Amino acid sequence: MPVGLIVSHGLTIQQLVGMRTSDLAEKLGIDQDAARLIFNAVRERNI
Repeated sequence: MPVGLIVSHGLTIQQLVGMRTSDLAEKLGIDQDAARLIFNAVRERNI
């Protein structure tokens, strides 16, 4: 997971879990598929 990218944008794990993938993609300036991969990785680690 690109932790540096997430941290540099001031996002916490709790915020990531509550976001939609489209919001994450927009906030990080990445495409939807990359955001979905990050989102799924975060969810798997926090279930």
